[in-house]
Amino acid sequence: MKYNLKKIANPYSAFSISWFSCLGLYSLGWSNLFPRISLSLFVFLFFFIVVFAVAGLFFDKVPFTKPELLKIGNKRLLVINVILYSLNFLYSGIPLVNGTRDMDFGVPTVIVLTTSLNCFVSIYFFYAFLNTRKKILLLYILICFGLFILSFSRGNIIMSVVSMFFVWINITLPQLDLKKIVGIVAGALIMLYVFGLAGNYRLINEVRKGNPEADPTYNSELILNLGQASESFKDNVVPDEFFWGFLYATSPLSNLQYNINKYPSSLTISGLGFVFIDEFLFDSLSKRINDILGRKRAVADVIVDDLAVTTTLTGSYNYAGWIGMVFLLFLFLLFPLIYSIVVSKNPVGILGISILCTIYFFSIFDNMLTTTGLSFQILYPIIFNFIAKLKIYND
Repeated sequence: MKYNLKKIANPYSAFSISWFSCLGLYSLGWSNLFPRISLSLFVFLFFFIVVFAVAGLFFDKVPFTKPELLKIGNKRLLVINVILYSLNFLYSGIPLVNGTRDMDFGVPTVIVLTTSLNCFVSIYFFYAFLNTRKKILLLYILICFGLFILSFSRGNIIMSVVSMFFVWINITLPQLDLKKIVGIVAGALIMLYVFGLAGNYRLINEVRKGNPEADPTYNSELILNLGQASESFKDNVVPDEFFWGFLYATSPLSNLQYNINKYPSSLTISGLGFVFIDEFLFDSLSKRINDILGRKRAVADVIVDDLAVTTTLTGSYNYAGWIGMVFLLFLFLLFPLIYSIVVSKNPVGILGISILCTIYFFSIFDNMLTTTGLSFQILYPIIFNFIAKLKIYND
């Protein structure tokens, strides 16, 4: 029996799969650091997981124009992308060479735009490869990823790969069978293992930066201690590197539960307004609005400072309680429908939908819709289609 993967390549299904998987992982109890999830939160999340899953069943009813390549020179696009991103290296140095990446890496504002551009360009090259099978485009993708490797930005590589996965589904319309299931699972496991491997090296280097006498030998003890790995995890056969993936996937939910336990639900009109400003708009835009209003975005409490992601919902809860979370999820239900209508006749609109799938998939970690470095990518199909219509560049 085969299943059309196209049915899950939409923002709604991506959201429900991500949150359902997180609830399942959380139940493993691999960290003694996390609080027990309450029945009220479990029921709330499960209800909206079902709502988004049902919405995903109807998303493929939205008619999209046949995907086409943009008439923009790929070589020029690559050169422009590399030059713009390299400005950050000239400004801050190369993190891979330095052994660590500072929080203020890159040219202010420029780093946000160049990061989003590098992600989108790599995804577009993959899209172009699927349509043309030109192997040179795979080299272009590796060059884009190389920029992220030089800047110790493994998270952007992972998010780009996930977007490519959704692009692959939307372009090739694969039927899911046992062979593809094995391939997808194997690919995900390899990616998670490499993610943990890189995380260990980065954490060791950061510790040695503060304490040069620290043991430089590769190990997983630092992250196991930081995340208070339970005996059930230490005693099983799962490689320690996978603990990074477990922590990243479940610590946001633990922080949401932590804030619910700590603060009683409180609803105000102004709180709902702040939910819209801080939890729905681009952070680059909300920051300017907040500057005008003379306020700052509230920062959610976390259990451990090094595990600071708090899911998409924590901020909305702190502003307006349970109703704040309902309001934000309503906006999340509405946005893909509006965006799909805008890009339905765009020849590369499917790229925007695929990137939006990634944003919704990673909503379990943080509110990626407000993160300009990622969410701004959904505007590039509109921008590049406009540029293509000007007929400035041609291969």
